[in-house]
Amino acid sequence: MTVNKIRFTALLLCIVLIMCGLTSCGLAGSGIESEADLVNKKIGVVEGSKSDTYAQKYVEKGCEIIKYNSRIDMIKAFDANEIDCAVVDKNHADVLAREYDTLEVLPDVLGEDSFAFYMLESKRVYTIMLNKALAALKENGTVDEIVNGYLSDPEYEYEFASEHDTSNGTFNISLDPSMYPYVYAADEEHPMPRGIAIALVDAICEYLGCGYTFMPVTTLSLNSTLYLGTADFSIGTFTPLTAEASGMAIVESDPIMTYSHAIVVKK
Repeated sequence: MTVNKIRFTALLLCIVLIMCGLTSCGLAGSGIESEADLVNKKIGVVEGSKSDTYAQKYVEKGCEIIKYNSRIDMIKAFDANEIDCAVVDKNHADVLAREYDTLEVLPDVLGEDSFAFYMLESKRVYTIMLNKALAALKENGTVDEIVNGYLSDPEYEYEFASEHDTSNGTFNISLDPSMYPYVYAADEEHPMPRGIAIALVDAICEYLGCGYTFMPVTTLSLNSTLYLGTADFSIGTFTPLTAEASGMAIVESDPIMTYSHAIVVKK
């Protein structure tokens, strides 16, 4: 091998090593290390969620907002390299990072929103009932136990009531079963759905003396279940439509908890 060929081979090897180093340090790949890097990127969101609404501000920076029906579809989009990152609520982001070792949550703390119950303004009496129950369950520590349990302990299990008094009726509640950690769908190990939203509804209905049923839909469809009257109220992180947009106003309960939005990228 000539001297020139040796030099060329050595140079090529150095370039390969440098590129590998950049990739391992996170300087390659998505190229996103903070919110400031959200320029001309493809951002995944769950359609109809508050993160969907929040992410729209990045359109001014040349970003394309790509909407998905569920978190599962968004994970597939990461695998297919359809998106550079995703904007979701921080609690949801942390669960994604725990479940998928290919993903990580950036440290940026984006705007805050609230997790609450929603119902038509014509059924505002429900907010009085819900707020009364929420206040009592916050005071006795039940809300904190449920929220902190599901957020901090993967083994946490809320003890559901074996039977509910339904003397005050039964409520039909719509929610998105793909929005962990608020809802975990039933599986072989857990025959019943669980999570923050499910446990809170159980505790509230136990307090109010009523029963409940769940209607699983996509986040985008939560508004429709209220307008069509198929659900008495919804729970989640979706953006309720205004009276101007729908003809009927949606009101919300006192916040169950607040959360920030976060950026999820591939490692």
